[in-house]
Amino acid sequence: MSDSNSHYKIVCDLANAIKHRQITKNNPSFSSLDDVKESVATVRYVDILGKYYRTRKLLEITLLDNSVHDIGELLHKSILLWSNQLISLRLIPAMPKLPELLPKFAKRNDDRFKENIHMLGYVDEYFEARFRALIYRKSTNTITEIASGEKFGASKIPVTMKIDHSPFE
Repeated sequence: MSDSNSHYKIVCDLANAIKHRQITKNNPSFSSLDDVKESVATVRYVDILGKYYRTRKLLEITLLDNSVHDIGELLHKSILLWSNQLISLRLIPAMPKLPELLPKFAKRNDDRFKENIHMLGYVDEYFEARFRALIYRKSTNTITEIASGEKFGASKIPVTMKIDHSPFE
């Protein structure tokens, strides 16, 4: 199935990278777990009332061709692929109820984007906080980097960070 579906191929490569850290066999779409990055992004949106900003967590993978993909979307599409296959084989009766992914376009009044982002780190353990400023492009329904010369007006990022003692101490 991974030969005929690029989304599922990336998910299979993710599984191999989680197991082996670096992957080289079966024509991988990326080379290691270092290609997976988590970040907190403040995204600028525009509606009829003007510009506004919402914050979201991103978990993305950069492929060998330099394309960047949201891992949640890849997993969601892979689950749909397998569910349809299992339904056609009559191994399951219907599509399972899946949690809804956050939309790329965050409406001004969408409460899912209004909460603080919570980040937790542990004493003596590696922790990296990546923050990004992005812009939603309505014409392509994508969230992209800021182009050269574009202005960005968000003044704060609603993040709560906590460094705690490791639960394994």
